[in-house]
Amino acid sequence: MMEDQIAEDHPLSSTSDKDESLFTLDEYEDDEFDQVECDKSELLADVAQELEEDIEKKVAPPTSFYRPQEDGGGNSSMYFSTVYEEPPKDINSKIKVNDPRLITSSFFSGPSYWTYNICSSDTANVRRRFRYFVALENRIRKANPGLVLPVRPSKHLYIDEALGQTLSSAKARAVQLEIYLNELFDHPLLTNEQGSPLNIFLTFPQEDLGLIWSEVSSSVLTRFSLQASTSFKEASLQNNLPEEHNMEMRSLIAAEKQRLNLMQNSIPKILGYLQILKEYGSDCGGTGMELSKLSKDIRKLDPTVSSSFEMLAKALLKSSRRIKKQKDQACTSLKEFHNALLLKPCYEHAIQDRYQALYLLYVSQPEYKQKLRLDAQEVAQKLKSDFTRLAKERRRHWFQDVQVFAKLMKQNYSDQVTIWESARKKFEETN
Repeated sequence: MMEDQIAEDHPLSSTSDKDESLFTLDEYEDDEFDQVECDKSELLADVAQELEEDIEKKVAPPTSFYRPQEDGGGNSSMYFSTVYEEPPKDINSKIKVNDPRLITSSFFSGPSYWTYNICSSDTANVRRRFRYFVALENRIRKANPGLVLPVRPSKHLYIDEALGQTLSSAKARAVQLEIYLNELFDHPLLTNEQGSPLNIFLTFPQEDLGLIWSEVSSSVLTRFSLQASTSFKEASLQNNLPEEHNMEMRSLIAAEKQRLNLMQNSIPKILGYLQILKEYGSDCGGTGMELSKLSKDIRKLDPTVSSSFEMLAKALLKSSRRIKKQKDQACTSLKEFHNALLLKPCYEHAIQDRYQALYLLYVSQPEYKQKLRLDAQEVAQKLKSDFTRLAKERRRHWFQDVQVFAKLMKQNYSDQVTIWESARKKFEETN
């Protein structure tokens, strides 16, 4: 946390002859001004009560972002840094991903990698490595072209630059992989029937999924040849992009591309507010710590001035604590905006599926055109249905989140006014 970092770096944190009257950030967070003479009823009693209730409940804010406490914690999202040791409680997981194990490497077996235990109520436990999750996504997309699939976690999101893949980063990834699998399982247009990619992924008993999926084969030559073939097909499509003759689909794709571009330019500015809150809270906390130290240094020379600095330090540190809580609440309320930004490549893949179907139709032999025309129409229907479904969900979630965010802004700034009005009254009473 930013305040914990301030407290660790501050010279007062290592002093052995600590003055009980000196106000520190650690005392503030643990005791809520119990170590100093401060009347909670005068200094935002309602907020203090809320903070105490949060401490008693020990419930983390319901956001789905995870950052490990050790090693890989510095590589978390720029905006979301909530720490979880297990999936958030609001996630109803039908599929569990846990127990990461490191498979050490030898001279002939290649680099080390992590495997994860996957279990559900309908299947036995299986172990999968991250490469298999990538293959699962590609196979689902190939079997269901035109669908906007959930965002697959990145392989390198939680890796520490110095230590590489640690147990902490593996646990963090396991949480995200569990959320990802459950989102695939709950997708309304995907099926988990016998023989589907997701069903095979969850039920194939062997740990080496490369026995039936050649793209994750243990043979490097096999994987390389398939990757080269896929890259050639993608390059051919990009160089010969077909024209969309269906006016309805052309309008839909053009509108979605425009929306995605506007979203990519606008949402980072909204989420940037969280970075501003973080910096402002850090500045308030640091300034409050320095004023607390200054109050101690000049106490013997001028007690009156020392008391004024101490009151100002208390207000700054209380304001810093409130800003910290405000940032956590804002992270939760802006979660859907961040998720929409992450979904942009998934929309682009779905649009690419439509162009791929048209490309195959145009380059095929006449005897295959009827079947490929039906396939292209099916892709268009899936694309339209999924875009419509996601648009309804997006409107509902964004409207609710904006309402929550507006209420939070109003309450938080009202709390800041109360903090500083109380500080001003104490200054007037002292003078």
